[in-house]
Amino acid sequence: MDLIMGLPHSDSKKNAIWVIIDRLTKFAYILPIHDTWGIERLAQLYVKEIACVLDFQGKWEEYLPLVEFSYNNNY
Repeated sequence: MDLIMGLPHSDSKKNAIWVIIDRLTKFAYILPIHDTWGIERLAQLYVKEIACVLDFQGKWEEYLPLVEFSYNNNY
């Protein structure tokens, strides 16, 4: 995780960049933020933009082949 601050304000009044690297997938997420946002606001942004929640509705066994495929085809 890294913060790049002190940028000129964008049209949406954001002046910083929050860079998050997923240690599992090695994906980078680059999110525009405002430098005065607190941890609660950043956590909300993280959940909204990055976290993926799937509703298996008690049928998780049906999704195991998809999980296996995804896992085995990731490098």
